[in-house]
Amino acid sequence: MTLFVIFLVFLIHKLEASKCAGPICLPSEYNKMVAPVAGNLPYPVDIWLDVLQILDIDDFKFTVTLDMYLSVIWQEDRLFKNSDNNSINDLPHPPLDLNLIDELWTPDIFIRNLKSFKVNSVIGPFAGDCSHHKS
Repeated sequence: MTLFVIFLVFLIHKLEASKCAGPICLPSEYNKMVAPVAGNLPYPVDIWLDVLQILDIDDFKFTVTLDMYLSVIWQEDRLFKNSDNNSINDLPHPPLDLNLIDELWTPDIFIRNLKSFKVNSVIGPFAGDCSHHKS
């Protein structure tokens, strides 16, 4: 009976200590309002624009309409693997559950002189590729 109670207490503590979604977990002290840092400096955020097509150039309105992909990439060392999800942990890039996206720090993107922005999607917005290198 004592062993069962100790295991139950350990299990409850483990659930309170982190929030997991699929193969990735957030520690209990994770704060999405704080950017990930390396030492005293924040990690750089890489932004890639892949222009697929120039749809319109309007000389009178001074506008250019583009069809493009926007990728935002940064390093987040505060995430860790869910030890209960061993089959996915062996993947080089385990998928990040989209339910966890709202819990993560994400950079604010400002594009100077942007007139409008529209997300086109057939199935839905793609998000959540995760490359995890820590054990």
